[in-house]
Amino acid sequence: MRIVVVDPSRTILKAVSRLLENDGHLVSAFSEGQEALDCIKSAPDVSVLMTSAELASMSGLELCWEARLLSGRDRALYIILMSSNAEQTHVVNALDSGADEFIRKPPAGEELYARLRTAERLLRQQRELMVLAYLDSLTGVLNRRAFFDKAGDLVDAGQRFAAVMFDIDHFKHVNDSHGHNVGDQVLRVIGREARNGNAVLGRLGGEEFAIVLEGTSLPAATLYAEELRRQLADLSFKEAGQTFSITASFGVAERAADESIDQLLKRADAALYQAKRSGRNRVVAAAEAGEQEAPWSKRLRSGRRSGGEQPVPAAAGAASDAGTPDEAQARAHAANIRSGEAAAVRAFVLDNEFKIAAIVGKVLEAGGFAARTFTAVPQFFAELTLDPPDLVVLDLSLGDSNAVEIICRLKASGYGGKVLLIGGRDETTLCDITQVGANHGLAMLPPLKKPFRPADVRQRYLSEQTVRAAEPNLPQPPGEGFWPALADYQAAS
Repeated sequence: MRIVVVDPSRTILKAVSRLLENDGHLVSAFSEGQEALDCIKSAPDVSVLMTSAELASMSGLELCWEARLLSGRDRALYIILMSSNAEQTHVVNALDSGADEFIRKPPAGEELYARLRTAERLLRQQRELMVLAYLDSLTGVLNRRAFFDKAGDLVDAGQRFAAVMFDIDHFKHVNDSHGHNVGDQVLRVIGREARNGNAVLGRLGGEEFAIVLEGTSLPAATLYAEELRRQLADLSFKEAGQTFSITASFGVAERAADESIDQLLKRADAALYQAKRSGRNRVVAAAEAGEQEAPWSKRLRSGRRSGGEQPVPAAAGAASDAGTPDEAQARAHAANIRSGEAAAVRAFVLDNEFKIAAIVGKVLEAGGFAARTFTAVPQFFAELTLDPPDLVVLDLSLGDSNAVEIICRLKASGYGGKVLLIGGRDETTLCDITQVGANHGLAMLPPLKKPFRPADVRQRYLSEQTVRAAEPNLPQPPGEGFWPALADYQAAS
């Protein structure tokens, strides 16, 4: 395996590197966290990160957090934090920040080798699961969910890109005339032919495919689609001595500012429908398709990141739709975040662990918030009373205090902003305590498990959707047989 090792001590670096190389591993050693992170970003073959907790410019916990986010959905990465401090709180913070394993420093050779054998087994299993979860089993291209995840990442990053949707013409005739086995073979060949290292290609379902072209304009994407159309039309297939060919129709659209992936593909879908109506085997750009819907389409819904994230709405509503003053203020804050005016949207972070609070503060700032971090509950409430923020980010574990206690105090203080609960525990616990806050009348956002991205917080804040308070447990009405039975009882008495 290729392993990145990070430690400020050259002696430790040499010792650990020698142990790993003696076990047959390829080692890249660094004394700075940022250098190690850059290496992991640029080298997809890095399988393991071993980092000291004690680093200079970037803490080991922060490096674990950032590296875990890099591993994402399509990359397996095993993270080991090394430290001479084995206190329980330190270990918990390491695991909550994205580490898979904690080992005392300096590590003993045999123990380290055993842990790396465990890492190899887990990495192999993760890669196998990734193939099953994100690749279409028939064509080998991205499946629907993975495609929307990839495209959504480009939206989150504010990247310019274009989308191409295409559909095989008269595919039902292929299946009916030659059999579904031949139809499957056609789909496999199209998946192979449409692959391009610079494009994100996915099968949305049936004979429908979609492509995202990063950094591409509408004219360039249209030319790309036209070349692919000709390429597919030149294919020939043989079955039972018969030769046949296929054609495909294409719709192309370039993403507009603040446009979601669903909205973009809806326009490309309409252009594809126009290509179908005008004779098939052609490319139509969205500008030619107008606002027309595509009634035959399978109706694109991404359902991306089903772990509770809400979609980001389009631009904030007009003044006439502002609703209550609080709602109007929330929309104004959302608009400020979209336009990059971070100072207008303020967030307080409460976590009794200074290093974790600092990491969360950095994540918020990267997401467009002006963040202040607190590790002491009295100071947090003193500042909140004087100048309430727009968002409170509350860690589930707070040492002597707990999240439920803070939620009750927030309600008692009259705090009217939004509250986001974060933590490393299971999602059920996070959701249950978030529900407690909603039941107390606080504007609770769907919770987040650590580690999380800046875009995750931004999307929750902009969604303007909060967790609803649970319905009270009212007495259930009597069953249908109750009232006749009561009448009989009264008559008898």
